[in-house]
Amino acid sequence: MKKIVFLQSASLGEDVDLSILDAFDDITYYPDVPDDEGAKYANDAEVVITNENVFDQKTIDACPHLKLIALTSTGTNTVDVDYCTKKGIKVANAVNYSTDSVAQLTITMALVLSSRLKAYDEYVKKGDYDKDGSFSYFGIPFHNFSSMTYGIVGLGHIGRKVAKIATSLGAKVIYTSLRDVSKDEEDINFDQYGKRSTGR
Repeated sequence: MKKIVFLQSASLGEDVDLSILDAFDDITYYPDVPDDEGAKYANDAEVVITNENVFDQKTIDACPHLKLIALTSTGTNTVDVDYCTKKGIKVANAVNYSTDSVAQLTITMALVLSSRLKAYDEYVKKGDYDKDGSFSYFGIPFHNFSSMTYGIVGLGHIGRKVAKIATSLGAKVIYTSLRDVSKDEEDINFDQYGKRSTGR
C-alpha cells in the first residue's frame, strides 16, 4: 500500500467529505502545512495531495519515494512539472472544478456594478428613499446589462462560461485569447451579439 500524505486538507473547506480517501490504509491528513514545508511532512511519501505547497527541485529531491503529486487546485505553478517528468513523477491537477462558481461570481459582480446595487442599498438603508418623497429616484445612474459590452481576457474554461452567461443576458462580448478559439466562437455564437477580437 502506498504511503499518502494530504498536506493542506483544510484548504478544501469543512463541507467536503474526504472519507473516500480512508480506503487507503496509509494516509495521513495535515490540515495546513505551510507552503514551503512540504518536504518535512512528505519525505517518505509516495503520493502527495496538496493545494499550494511548493514542490521545486529541492523539495522533490528531498522526497525520494515520490510517484504522484495530486493538486486540489487548477494551477500547477507551485510544482516544477518539467523536473517531475524527468524524475518519472506524475502531476495531476483538478481541472474545471471551479468553472461554474467563478463564472457565477464574475457575472454577479458585474451585475452588482452595472445596477449600482450597493449605492441603492445604502440609499434605502440610510432612510433617504423614505425622505425623498418621490416614487422614482434617478440620482444614481445605472445601465442595463443588455446595453453593455463585456470584455474577457483569456477564453479558457472560465472565460467561455462567462461569455455564455453574458451573451445570454444580452451583452455584447469581445475577448482576447492566445489560443485558437474558433470552435468556441461557434459554440458561444459571438456573431449574434457583437464584435470579437483575438490576441493571436
